[in-house]
Amino acid sequence: MPTRNNNLKFIDFCAGIGGGRIGLENSGMQCVGFSEINKDAEKTYRLFFGEEEKNHGDLMKINPKNLPDFDLMIAGFPCQTFSVIGQRKGMCDKRGQIIFGLVKIMKAKNLKYKYAKTYT
Repeated sequence: MPTRNNNLKFIDFCAGIGGGRIGLENSGMQCVGFSEINKDAEKTYRLFFGEEEKNHGDLMKINPKNLPDFDLMIAGFPCQTFSVIGQRKGMCDKRGQIIFGLVKIMKAKNLKYKYAKTYT
């Protein structure tokens, strides 16, 4: 593992089952929490990564002051609202607004590093 990343901490927003987390941990980074609203996804996530970490829940309701310090955020927010397979409501769909919750957290925590993943 690269030693240059060993002190970087991240939070996994819209975590799903933790696919994005695996890559960052394999690079030597440390996950300090996650945010997931789907209870079935959370069950699988906890099977993979354990029961200890706090699920911060709905990121649209998170007070950034209540989050631990971290250097990097990853987020796999829902793409259905933007996908050609979906109804393509985009920003008019509540799920399309999630990006603004992520930006709010990013600004409040003054992060140096950002990455967003989407699946279509």
